[in-house]
Amino acid sequence: MQKRIVAPGIAAVLLGLILYALIGRGADEGWRFVFALLTLVLGFLAWAVSDDQRTVARAKLRLDLFERRYAIFEVTWDYLSRCTEHKVPPRNAELAVKFANSIPQAAFLFGRELETYLNTIRDNAITLWLIQERTAANCNILPPDDIERHTELQKWFFEEARQGAKTIFGRYLSFENWRA
Repeated sequence: MQKRIVAPGIAAVLLGLILYALIGRGADEGWRFVFALLTLVLGFLAWAVSDDQRTVARAKLRLDLFERRYAIFEVTWDYLSRCTEHKVPPRNAELAVKFANSIPQAAFLFGRELETYLNTIRDNAITLWLIQERTAANCNILPPDDIERHTELQKWFFEEARQGAKTIFGRYLSFENWRA
């Protein structure tokens, strides 16, 4: 930004020197040259301002995209954590609805990779929820047929809440690629 402030300053100094040199020439010829030069300087300044506005607009767009993406990450991470810490939220629970509604948004904001990942989370959550329901119907005793799958899903949700979601979302939420 400081470089842009110096360039118009140099242009103003050069304009002053040229005006000083032209005072000895004929009035009509000198003023035409001055107006032509002034037009060039103003054009350069307008270009510099529009370039700055474009840079600001691009940064604003990136920030808006980041905020929308981060909101989906927060819902996903909250859902994964809830599945790890407690029972899987019922499908009509507020968090489950928020998570389900974020899947189509993720398709637009991230692409197919994240949409597939979120669908995998949803599918595993449904499977774990079914196991939990069978366990509740069996006097809170985990049916022997579900022990292995229950353990796998608990480990999977724990790993995804601990690191997996951060890694996958991190590729889209990193500030390293923000340099203009």
